[in-house]
This record gives sequence, structure tokens and C-alpha cells, in this order.
Amino acid sequence: MGLLKENRKEFEAWLTEQMNYSRVSAKDCCSRCKRIEKVLGIDLEFAVSSAREYEKLSDAINQYSIETSNTKESAYTLSGTLRRAAKCFAMYKTPSLAKDYKTAHGRFRYRVF
Repeated sequence: MGLLKENRKEFEAWLTEQMNYSRVSAKDCCSRCKRIEKVLGIDLEFAVSSAREYEKLSDAINQYSIETSNTKESAYTLSGTLRRAAKCFAMYKTPSLAKDYKTAHGRFRYRVF
């Protein structure tokens, strides 16, 4: 289910090796993924398994960001960082599908490895 400890280490390694993230950035991304699972009560692996589920996840992240932020700007920032982490996890778990998923603010563009 989701980002278990063994998956987390593999995901961190993938972020550093394939995405050229620093170790700190990779850990931050993993922490954001765990936060998504915890606060939304979802299995992130399932949530990135199809375009339909990914859209639901994206909407849930947006709603959470609005509910927990004090300003529009902070909601936008929180939404973007969480959605970027989810997109990275999607690229890691389902690269063939993730290429068609929107990025944090609605664009489809990203590098395919």
C-alpha cells in the first residue's frame, strides 16, 4: 500500500538517480507523498494508477490546500508542491500513464525518462 518504508527508499533513490534531485529534495518529496496519504486518507499508489484516479487526487489536493491555507497564495503554493510530489510518484510508479497526467498547475509537459 502506498509509500511503505521499502518503497520510500526505492523512490528516494529513483528521485536522486533519475530525476537528479538532491538527497534533501528527494526526502522532501517523499515526505510530501506521505503527507498526501495521511491527510487525504488514500493509497497514493492507487491514486496514480489511472487518469481518472489522478484527477480525483488532484482535486482532493486542491481542496485540502484551500481548507488549510490562510491566503490564496499559500494555497496555490501548497497545492503545487503536493501535486508535484504526487506527479513524481506517478512518474516513478506508472511512467507510461504519468506522461499524460497534468503537472502541478495544469500543463502536461515534463521530461520522460
